[in-house]
Amino acid sequence: MPDLGRILDMLERDDALEIDPQFDPPGESRDSVWPSVEDGEEVLEVDYARLFPTRNPTDRGYEDFEVYGDDWLLSEDDAGEIVGEVGRHVSDSTPPRWDVWAWYQPIHYFGPDWGIYIRETGLMECARRIANCLPPGLVVRSSATLGKAVIRAAFASLFLHEQYHHKTESAALRMHVIERRPIYPDYHRLAYRATAGTKDQIEEGLANADSWYRLTEAAYSKWTGRTVISTTKDYLARSFLVAPPGYANAADLLYRPDFEAEQQLLFSQVQEGVAPVRSTPSEFSIASHLNHSLFRVTQRIWTVVPAGARTILPTNPAIAPLSTSRLTRLMTRTGWSEVTGGGKGSHRKYRDDGGRVVVLPNSKDVSRPVLKSTADTLGLSISELEAWVRNG
Repeated sequence: MPDLGRILDMLERDDALEIDPQFDPPGESRDSVWPSVEDGEEVLEVDYARLFPTRNPTDRGYEDFEVYGDDWLLSEDDAGEIVGEVGRHVSDSTPPRWDVWAWYQPIHYFGPDWGIYIRETGLMECARRIANCLPPGLVVRSSATLGKAVIRAAFASLFLHEQYHHKTESAALRMHVIERRPIYPDYHRLAYRATAGTKDQIEEGLANADSWYRLTEAAYSKWTGRTVISTTKDYLARSFLVAPPGYANAADLLYRPDFEAEQQLLFSQVQEGVAPVRSTPSEFSIASHLNHSLFRVTQRIWTVVPAGARTILPTNPAIAPLSTSRLTRLMTRTGWSEVTGGGKGSHRKYRDDGGRVVVLPNSKDVSRPVLKSTADTLGLSISELEAWVRNG
């Protein structure tokens, strides 16, 4: 797996690291491009391995969604909020709110705060809509087993859409390494953001279609069941027909050759930073792994909930706020040096004798996503890093 510190070092060297909000273009704030964690909300790390275990279910009930053998518990009351009106069917005029329910924070613009963020309120609404589209005669012996299946399907739909955005950034980073020039910022500004709200913003349609295709992968379907996956795909396909411009392109990409042709066009946009001028974008089919994820995104998923609220998802234990100044003092005492001129105003960069790089924000406390990035660089778990700092 690539070293995030080395990537940030390369991006800063080539003036492609735009993580300081004070450098946002005139009239454009970071919050206008990405949702943000609001005051009164907190971020929890999703335990993806408990949500989608790699092992197979130990047993199945009468219905295909009745799967057992995981250690994620969902109460009947919580499940009832989601599957209480199975088969009611929602209006096809209300598509999912992909840009509000979940979002991807790119490495280029958020540095160590990069990752996928899913608002639990959005996840719950998406799950309710899927449940409402289930067959009305479905026999439900346990709301909890059906509720878990529907939540998993809704989570996978949102996660896979956002993962596609990470895969697009991964393609741009590979191009950056080869061409030794910034790729992603120009694409994001001149192609992606410039076409927002129009059918020419093709990345969103591709993200929708990619999610639709991948829902049937065993990693998601074996813990969800054929009935719920099929219903989710039907719901998504109908929603594409009434989705906003760009997102709606997915309706025309549910045939693999059409998807691949559109994706090759996207690669051309990414490389050139504008509407593509390459006469043969199909050449990108040769680079078959161009947009595979650079990182294990399953370890960078965060759910956003009201502060102090209980989450329905399996999450890793929360930790008390960790002082940025305390972390930086300990790092400097153990051989890390602040890079003179490093950082982008709102961040500082530190390097050790081995060349490893850590980027930390100029904030009172270190956020959990930044702790995760720092711990990964140091070869520690978050709890080990926390203990190291508190006992140092």
